Amino acid sequence: MKNYLEFKIPVQRNAQWYKELCEAMQEVRIPVRWQNGFYHITVAFMHDDFHVKELREAFARILSGKKAPSITLDRLETFQTQSGKELIINLAPSHPSDELLTLINELRNAAIHSGSQISKDFFIHITLGRIDAKDADLDEIKDIISSISFSPFKVSIKEAEYRYFRADTIDHWKFIE
Repeated sequence: MKNYLEFKIPVQRNAQWYKELCEAMQEVRIPVRWQNGFYHITVAFMHDDFHVKELREAFARILSGKKAPSITLDRLETFQTQSGKELIINLAPSHPSDELLTLINELRNAAIHSGSQISKDFFIHITLGRIDAKDADLDEIKDIISSISFSPFKVSIKEAEYRYFRADTIDHWKFIE
């Protein structure tokens, strides 16, 4: 069974920019499957469950007692998935802190060293919504997004969760404030 480690990210759906984004998509009748809460950065996605026990222990060793990293989200953007089937509306940082990058690299390296089949195409982003590629053009979505009044904001990452894909939590950790 697939499993992954995520950093939970607090995103306010009632923020003005988010409301404007939803309204703009609705105005042009582009169907978006909006993420309903559960905003996160997928740190590592494993395509097998042969190493869950080992990963749980490695993640616990790395995450236990860690100070809460912060992230400044300053880009509202979209990209097309590798399969070409979806467009992803997302938030991302232009310049993630060295502290955050070091932590992510340590966690991803632990997953790789465990022998897990880990997704290699990683970049830091928080999915806000998904659009079927047949329903919209990437440039059209980029134009809409560029019209949104978006101001960068900084959040503290307070929690990490290791879980099975669309199923139970394996373990979770709270960062120290």
